[in-house]
Amino acid sequence: GTIEEVNPTIIRQAIPTSAARKLCDLLTGVVENGTAQAAAIPGWRVAGKTGTAQKIDHAKHQYYKDRFISSFVGFVPADAPCYLMLVVMDDPRGDYYGGQVAAPIFRDAMTRILESFPPTPTEPLFAPSTAHAMEDPGNLKEPSRERSLSSQPSNMDLEVAFAEEVKTGFIRVPPVEGLSLRGAIRELTSRNLAFDISGGTEIVYQSPSAGSLVPVGTVCYLLGLND
Repeated sequence: GTIEEVNPTIIRQAIPTSAARKLCDLLTGVVENGTAQAAAIPGWRVAGKTGTAQKIDHAKHQYYKDRFISSFVGFVPADAPCYLMLVVMDDPRGDYYGGQVAAPIFRDAMTRILESFPPTPTEPLFAPSTAHAMEDPGNLKEPSRERSLSSQPSNMDLEVAFAEEVKTGFIRVPPVEGLSLRGAIRELTSRNLAFDISGGTEIVYQSPSAGSLVPVGTVCYLLGLND
């Protein structure tokens, strides 16, 4: 029945922005491709980490083999955090991995929060990478392979994306896997998204994934291979 309000004072920046950006991308990968896929929320970029720990038998000074504390902690939206939630399961029965028992609870509870209290659009926590954002797409090599026109976003898709951007400050990430480097940059910049590219000239991986709803100006990480 008592609420204590704490007003923190910023002393210094704990880690470089570049390190925070990479860590955020890794935590997003845990949800998109790793152990916490059950925490994914359609339309939102979720970052987080699972945990599965054996409990201690204090009497015998050893770990239990069949008793666990399972957890998942995550935040949404990943690039402009608004909500953070920690789910801890003490002595789960049956399945016990954090990604199995805690991540689905996070997904269901956070979905209800997002539906009831949508985040107010804000500037991305991680500023766009100016080194790539200022690069001229016209000077980039055009690879020999290009994704078929049938898989390209339609004009209607573009119109819907821009309408979302105008109304909410968020926009859906276009699919760029399979595109040339030049084509991927054109797709992202046309939607006011920044980019950070590693590798060659044909895009084989992107994060956030296609269709994710992210703040305008979000940095999209691309991995490319050479022809």
